[in-house]
Amino acid sequence: MNGNRKYSTELADIIMKNFSVGQMRRYVYFDKIPRLIFHLKKTGQELEDYKKMDEVLGKFKGNLEWGVFQCPRSKVNYMISPLKWEEIERGKDFKGEEHLKEDIQYLSLLEQAVLDYDLLIEYLDANPDFCTDGGYHAM
Repeated sequence: MNGNRKYSTELADIIMKNFSVGQMRRYVYFDKIPRLIFHLKKTGQELEDYKKMDEVLGKFKGNLEWGVFQCPRSKVNYMISPLKWEEIERGKDFKGEEHLKEDIQYLSLLEQAVLDYDLLIEYLDANPDFCTDGGYHAM
């Protein structure tokens, strides 16, 4: 890992504390749109858990609207990110984030998402609805 890149594992920690995770890329980097890519273990409850996550994320009041959705190029992974990022990634002309680094709209989205991140962590950490059983539990 590049030691010069700013990153966080706080979002991953909250997800792992409250849900049964199958796989996850734990690092949320701040030199690109903050997002967490993961999938839950197949328990028969995972679709309801994704829905619950999305409902709680949808109530977050930040600069951007956030949610959880299936990754555009994956059959199993989901992503927590700004909804605007989902729209960009699903676009037919999307060629990768590295091609957007000079785009003023992308840079504005990046700035707003980074500003939201700490507030989102506080919101999720304090929200008893953001877990599988309505209260925190250890994995």
